[in-house]
Amino acid sequence: MIDCDIFTIDGARRFIKRVVDMDDCGLDEMLVRGCFDSRKVYLLVRRRVDGLELVDQLMLHLRHLTSSSEKCKSIRDGGLLGVRDVLSRDNELSRLFKQCDVSYNPETAKVVYRGTAYSLKNYESIEHRLDCSCSIGRLLNVLATDSCVNSFIYSPCLKQYSVISRHPEIVDSLEACVGVGDNIDEWKSRLVPYVVEFVASLDQLDATNLIPDEGDDHLFCPCEGPRCLTLNVLLYKAIQVVLGCCEETYAFLPQDNVVDPDSIISILPLSEFCSSKGRCDNGGPACSEDGAWRL
Repeated sequence: MIDCDIFTIDGARRFIKRVVDMDDCGLDEMLVRGCFDSRKVYLLVRRRVDGLELVDQLMLHLRHLTSSSEKCKSIRDGGLLGVRDVLSRDNELSRLFKQCDVSYNPETAKVVYRGTAYSLKNYESIEHRLDCSCSIGRLLNVLATDSCVNSFIYSPCLKQYSVISRHPEIVDSLEACVGVGDNIDEWKSRLVPYVVEFVASLDQLDATNLIPDEGDDHLFCPCEGPRCLTLNVLLYKAIQVVLGCCEETYAFLPQDNVVDPDSIISILPLSEFCSSKGRCDNGGPACSEDGAWRL
């Protein structure tokens, strides 16, 4: 297997060297010949790739950002789940939903809110029928269309990313539905952010988000189908990490797929993850304790 772990410069360099079978001197020569321009370097490096059988050997190292007041006990016991599966089990998030009089029935695929059942299959029409002052439609939309495990292939600073470093995003949809209250505020105050590192093959991912945009025309050459494009994107992102110009890159599992506990490498508090040498240098500014950039 070929580890695709491009969260640090060292990891990105290892990945590039393994894919194109070159040493450190060879890679440094490519960077110089490409004038440290990510597109030029990519085109030089990509010519060295021999055969798409490499795609089947890739094992991606991914980071999932979450929050917990129970040291991620449910993840350690049952793995990483989509939000519908999480709400179907007894855990800290499902208990919060029940305190707010919201529950999910996996057998009927219905959300029950204050005694009224809403089918996720009809969430669009329900949202249109609801009074605009009620935001149950937002919650139904998330549960119906976004019940997947999401993760980062790369992020320049996890602490600065959205609200995920403070609480799960679904809690915002819950608040929009039931309103801000003591239950939710008290629940959020107990949370500690965690990074869950796990591995997955390309076959386990919904790789459609890794297909390049049409504007990235250099990634379509060579092009031998979607799997080739995925390899091109990963190689290009690794080069960008080495050059310190990569932005967030995401990976998603298909709806309702599970990351088994055996696939989880580590579960660390966010502060510990960001201060761990070899885990989170990203080749650029490091994360400070307050989440600000530190040169």
